[in-house]
Amino acid sequence: MNWILGFIIFFLVLWLGVSYVNHQIRVRELMQKLLVETMRADTAREVALADAALILKRKEKDLRQDAVRRSQSVTKGKVAEQIAPFLPGFKYDPRDCRFLGSPVDFVVFEGMTAGHLNHVIFVEIKCGKYARLTQREREVRDILDLKGAQYELIKTGQN
Repeated sequence: MNWILGFIIFFLVLWLGVSYVNHQIRVRELMQKLLVETMRADTAREVALADAALILKRKEKDLRQDAVRRSQSVTKGKVAEQIAPFLPGFKYDPRDCRFLGSPVDFVVFEGMTAGHLNHVIFVEIKCGKYARLTQREREVRDILDLKGAQYELIKTGQN
């Protein structure tokens, strides 16, 4: 009977040993798969970061170029505002104009140079196809209209 019990214990230990070895093999396989997947994820992350950096660099270049274009446009507009009285087609005598720049571009003292002041006109010059009055400029226009003062918006050529 002891030999049967010994035989059973032997097979039980053998079965546990084989199960343990199979388990260890499975754990190693899973660890290798995990390592491979981690490496793939790291590689994908690095590629994504490199792509994002490239896109960011392109966007930054585009934004800088756009900022330069806008700055040039604003500068051209400011210059055009100041020289507007000297351009052909400006209906007031340039000597009667006083440049303010903000909140209106000019105050025109019509007739002052000729010796008989007729009107005082507030003039806003806008350059470019899409030029619009700012909120402050609209407020000034509305107050001047409300008080009966003359306000004129002159649009010049495209920027």
